[in-house]
Amino acid sequence: VLVAAVTLAIGGCGGGFPPKELRNARVMVNEAAIQKKLVYENQSLGLVRGISQQGGSDQFAVFGHSGNCLLTLSGDSPTCETLPPGVVPPVSIGTFLSAKYISADFNGDGTSEKLRPVEGEGFLLENLAGTELARTQLERYWGAPNFEDDFSYWYEPAVTWSRPRFLLVSIPDTLHVFDNNLTEVRHLPAPGMQSPLHISAGAPLDTVAARPFASVFTGRGGWHRSILFIHSTDDQLLYKEVLDDDFQALWPLPAEGGHYRFLLGGRGQVWEYSFRLPGD
Repeated sequence: VLVAAVTLAIGGCGGGFPPKELRNARVMVNEAAIQKKLVYENQSLGLVRGISQQGGSDQFAVFGHSGNCLLTLSGDSPTCETLPPGVVPPVSIGTFLSAKYISADFNGDGTSEKLRPVEGEGFLLENLAGTELARTQLERYWGAPNFEDDFSYWYEPAVTWSRPRFLLVSIPDTLHVFDNNLTEVRHLPAPGMQSPLHISAGAPLDTVAARPFASVFTGRGGWHRSILFIHSTDDQLLYKEVLDDDFQALWPLPAEGGHYRFLLGGRGQVWEYSFRLPGD
């Protein structure tokens, strides 16, 4: 079982070495026929922090820490050209740590709402006027007396960049998935995911009602390790991989030839994963 010790001698939130269980990249659970390939690499992008498909096209806006581009996947040689003006991230980047909110259009009305933490309880969704629209009921999951200290960083949530929007909240060994009304819709096992490991990105795959779910967790920045999970339509763990660097972006692709697919963004890289469910 993967356990990330929080008592390591680490200076600051980004330093130190990963725990022993994370030091080697490897597949830990493999119940699906996984295929993966590197579809684009450009180190000048820095760490990819989000990927967003442009309409129903084969073009994807890639937002990196030090550069952005428009990735075209059609053809044998994917290209990533200058991002057109006006293309912006659909979910705010970095605002949870700096201002304690995440901004996104949750209900699809063309106006952004803000997701805010509620000390000791969970999260609330409010419109730009500050009117509360919805609230999670998470207080039963928080056990630490220093909730606010832990919550301010290690319980940082994620919001899916793809639609419909889902709120992703990780607590020890579990990923909670909430719909855009902050109603819990999935409860996914994430064995070994202890603080400071926390959810970074995820999404349900394809467009059918019952869908597999892919998610990626990260820990301290200095570890340069991430953990990828894939869950089945009935929330069983199919795949778990320790990734050999930081990965913070995930975008679902339409199923093709019986394979579920998604893009995973890392440090100057975009990978495509595809797989079949067991028995397919």
